[in-house]
Amino acid sequence: MHLPRSASKYGGKYFNLMRVSAFKIILNAESKGITIESKINLGLKRNVKMGHHSGLGHKLKFGRDLNIGEYVMIGPEVIIFGQNHEFRNLNVPMSRQGYKKSNTLMIEDDVWIGERVILNATVSRIGTGSIIAAGSVVTKDVDPFSIVGGNPAKFIKSRLGS
Repeated sequence: MHLPRSASKYGGKYFNLMRVSAFKIILNAESKGITIESKINLGLKRNVKMGHHSGLGHKLKFGRDLNIGEYVMIGPEVIIFGQNHEFRNLNVPMSRQGYKKSNTLMIEDDVWIGERVILNATVSRIGTGSIIAAGSVVTKDVDPFSIVGGNPAKFIKSRLGS
């Protein structure tokens, strides 16, 4: 967590190797060519599958299981929520109604998630080849080859035929 970032002039690639080694042991991952930046918050007992040549950005926080495809880029300071408060019973304070946990988030191959993106617990799939613009708040699944952005994130255009 406290090792310098991979781009550090003080041997950053070696620090990345140390983080990747720890990641593989902790999460039993066997992926090749992955990048794990510093200060990532895994939450408790997370199951993470990560494809080859993917990367997790600096200060990534996630509170749910992840299935990450190949060639996925997750930018710095991305937050992936894993649960929502229950709030339906008006006779019980929301803080006493518990949580609804989310299923595993599937991030398919060749996805780019920009800096400071927030993925709400309602999201279950980020489609192949999609791009999520920096600073976006994603509240629903993203279709393959889509570019989305904003708060809440909306479809901007398709990468197909562009």
